[in-house]
Amino acid sequence: MAVGYMVPNMISGDCFAVITKVFAGAVYGVILGFIRLKTGNCWSTILVHGVMNFFGLVWFIV
Repeated sequence: MAVGYMVPNMISGDCFAVITKVFAGAVYGVILGFIRLKTGNCWSTILVHGVMNFFGLVWFIV
């Protein structure tokens, strides 16, 4: 999660959007960390990250 995505929300005063993005990023990081610990390799986290990016792109397009 890049800070650049949050700047327009911070400028407009939408603190809820910023808090939501930070919380979602933290939860996503914990989930990826858990997957990394359970599988013992980073390829599974790379795959999950790619799948999530793909579905995010599809969601954005639709």
